[in-house]
Amino acid sequence: MSKPRSPRNQQELYESIIRDFAGIIVTLDRQGKIMFINQQCERISGYPASETVGKNFGEIFLNVDELELFKAFLENLQVTDFPFYHESTMLTKKGESRLVLWSYNIDKYTDDLIDSVFLIGLDITERGFKEEALRKRIENADGIINALPLAVVSLDREGEIKSSNARAERIFGWEPNLAPEIYRQSFPHLGEEEYGQLFGGALRGKQSAAVKTCARMKDGQMADFHLHFLPWRDMDGSVIGVVVMLEDCQNR
Repeated sequence: MSKPRSPRNQQELYESIIRDFAGIIVTLDRQGKIMFINQQCERISGYPASETVGKNFGEIFLNVDELELFKAFLENLQVTDFPFYHESTMLTKKGESRLVLWSYNIDKYTDDLIDSVFLIGLDITERGFKEEALRKRIENADGIINALPLAVVSLDREGEIKSSNARAERIFGWEPNLAPEIYRQSFPHLGEEEYGQLFGGALRGKQSAAVKTCARMKDGQMADFHLHFLPWRDMDGSVIGVVVMLEDCQNR
């Protein structure tokens, strides 16, 4: 069972999932301004992230009628039941419309105020899937992070795990506050020098290229994974640790 995560930890994990996910991921602040879009959103919409971050999601991507619904949604954040699912058109930079099924969810501060809204969208324009089938597909996921085909952990600057998704716990047994030396035993073929360079690079704000390595799973078996290191930033942009993502070469 996943441990509770602080809003800042969760937010940074969302923003770190930028590769190999077929769905649209968008993170908004409580006013509806875009904090992050992933590469799939860029590809489908035609907008680079640099042209969207800081701008209102509805004003860029929604038509006039749906913009009014979006405004009403923002006004009622505190009384809305999450997650909920909504189908709408998404306007592209070229003026085309894509039909997207959205799943909305939120983070909260400890005082129960909304911190941010995160959306995952499936482009159903050309797929012909039934809406109900798509909803069930999304509902089966234990949150956005747990729906991704990646094991994800966030580490503090000393290498201690501070948060992990369900896949990381299921495959590797990684849980928050696991001792760094136990976590490191998962990568017996990744030398200390190479690991230190990857970890240190992320602490300096660099995102590593994918590194293929053999990792030890929870059941003791070894398997090949693509390993990614990304800087973990707080809401002020300061690097406070490292996000590590593992992509299973066998997609187990």
